[in-house]
Amino acid sequence: MLGYNTPMRRFVHNLVLVFAAVSNLSAADTAPSLPAPKAPLSGLIDMGDISFHRQDGGRASTTVSDLQSYAGVFGGITINITWEQLEPSPGTLVTKEIDRVLDDIRAYNRRNPKHPIGARLRVWPGPNAPAWAKHLGGDPVKILHRNMPITVGRFWSKPYRNAWRDLQMRLATRYDSEPLIREAANSSGSSITDEPFILPGDSNSIANLRTAGFTDSLYKACLMESVDDYAGWKTTCIEYPFNPYREIDSGRPKNDMAFTLSVMQRWRRMLGPRGILSNHALQSPIPDHLAPIYDEIRKLGPPISFQTHSPKEVDVEAMVQTGIDCGAAAVEIWTVAKFGGFLSLPPEKLQHLAALFH
Repeated sequence: MLGYNTPMRRFVHNLVLVFAAVSNLSAADTAPSLPAPKAPLSGLIDMGDISFHRQDGGRASTTVSDLQSYAGVFGGITINITWEQLEPSPGTLVTKEIDRVLDDIRAYNRRNPKHPIGARLRVWPGPNAPAWAKHLGGDPVKILHRNMPITVGRFWSKPYRNAWRDLQMRLATRYDSEPLIREAANSSGSSITDEPFILPGDSNSIANLRTAGFTDSLYKACLMESVDDYAGWKTTCIEYPFNPYREIDSGRPKNDMAFTLSVMQRWRRMLGPRGILSNHALQSPIPDHLAPIYDEIRKLGPPISFQTHSPKEVDVEAMVQTGIDCGAAAVEIWTVAKFGGFLSLPPEKLQHLAALFH
């Protein structure tokens, strides 16, 4: 009988489940026949240091050497890169940071041939979008992130969305055939984090967004249609982190869970076995406000991947186990020691966490 004792066996089993589900859907809303997708990442994934995203102009840097003390523990690493680093002026594509990390991954894999790692590519817009993109349609919009002032562009608008889609198309042209990049992260329309559904909740930020032209209908279109932003990626899996949608047209946030679930369903219909369902606040137990999302993820099935909530002073093992119980083949964990990330843990603890997947 087929077991789950290897990542590849789990991946094959997951593909069977997804193809069975997709075969019952109408042809009008499903992806055309394409080459076989790359296998999604499995096991523990190194999230990296994301402190750069809390300020305008912050620059990302990925450190593969962090994993050397944990050889054989991780299945993948996230390549964090900002839109500004990639496209400092319209139409350019500066990929030296991505290429550097890929070279470092190749070197790591040569040193650890029995336990190679793959990569998830995550591009950060929001405050880390280039200045020219922030000025599309008007001046940058002032908002707060954790009480810290940042600026963002009109991420819900057509000009901004078209510029983002163009970037993704050019990235796909360069990297869809790169076997090390197994996944790309959907961060379309992100503002204060890399998560598309997360909006600022304070009254001043909401007022500034609405003055700049933000409406729920425009933003819902952005979220629902973000699958089209990644049309250039033909074989690479795409990870989408879901959260409850918060309507702000009234000036006060109001949840619209039904909309979130509808986006999840369309994401899976359109991408099938390449559409990774995710949430970036994995906790144990799962909080009530996220329960409908996790229930829908279980219902829609694999591929599934989560990122843990900030692990400081919490039970990381319980979080990882909860993710696995919800069907995840991979869990992205925090890195930085001061936040309780894996660099604060002994190798034996990480080995134990990795063994949970087997």
